[in-house]
Amino acid sequence: WKNNPRILKFKETHHLKDNEALQAYFNTRVLAILTSLHKRMMGWDEILTPELPKDIVVQSWRGVASLAKGAQMGYEGILSAPYYLDGMKTAADHYLADPIPQNATLTAEEQKRILGGETPMWGEHLNEVDIDSRIWPRAAAIAERLWSPQSVTDVNSMYDRLEVVSLELESLGLNHLQSGDARLRAIAHTEQIGDLRTIASVLEPVSFGERYKAQHTDQLTPFDRFVDAVRPDPPSRHWSNVMVDRCLQKDMDACGKLRSWYAGIAQAIPHAKQQVQASSQMQDVLPKLDQLSILTALGEKAAESFEKGTAVSSDAAWQSRKNTIEEAKKATAMVRFT
Repeated sequence: WKNNPRILKFKETHHLKDNEALQAYFNTRVLAILTSLHKRMMGWDEILTPELPKDIVVQSWRGVASLAKGAQMGYEGILSAPYYLDGMKTAADHYLADPIPQNATLTAEEQKRILGGETPMWGEHLNEVDIDSRIWPRAAAIAERLWSPQSVTDVNSMYDRLEVVSLELESLGLNHLQSGDARLRAIAHTEQIGDLRTIASVLEPVSFGERYKAQHTDQLTPFDRFVDAVRPDPPSRHWSNVMVDRCLQKDMDACGKLRSWYAGIAQAIPHAKQQVQASSQMQDVLPKLDQLSILTALGEKAAESFEKGTAVSSDAAWQSRKNTIEEAKKATAMVRFT
């Protein structure tokens, strides 16, 4: 638009001072077409210009501030920004993002102009096998967010109910719970995937944006890697957070459950490592298994120390592993630990 001679001449002829004015001109023309077809116009934040009538709907990918600005200008709108599922955020992140935050300064009339939100999903890292696992059950959490009052923010309650809804969705024909196992069987070339499933349960995929930078994907890239077998926000994330909090509050039962959980993961690593080494589609995950061996040992030791009431932070072995813990936070093979 800045350099094309025909567009520059067009702007001059129609007295359009800049590209924003050109886009407003374009949108005005499109609006006339849609109106003649008895349709209502909706567009991204960029359409928000005083030249357009107030009966258009603004779709905000920029966030609540942009949405609020449109409402103050008299436009109805919906929020997209915090609900992009391809960002691989947790259900809790989506659940706590409201189109009208509790600290909003909009008047009651302006708040009425905010119609709700949408759940967007970019498609460049999806296929028929894993699409359900990338959308569900997190989309159900967003749905509840959009039909609930601002005051409904109990994440623990949401996760308890989301687990039930997830199973109901699978019974209706979705395969978001089954698809991971199907992928693991395909890349491990065996039905004996129990230990791989255990490893996958504590890993989650990076965002689509991160994956694109790491893998430089295009339309021909096959989605047949370990990252395609792991779920965004798997149950291990919230469960372990809850158990750690309870353990820190001297709940010995929670400490014991954590210790058993870490031990179970550790037990699965040797066989899973053999399978990963034997598969060209999984070998890039090996560093994560080595890190997991250390993390589970440290986790088990920490939980046991809390059970016994002994200090763990002064332990020499613990101190020497701080760098390993920091390194383990980084993504490898396009996956990261929950």
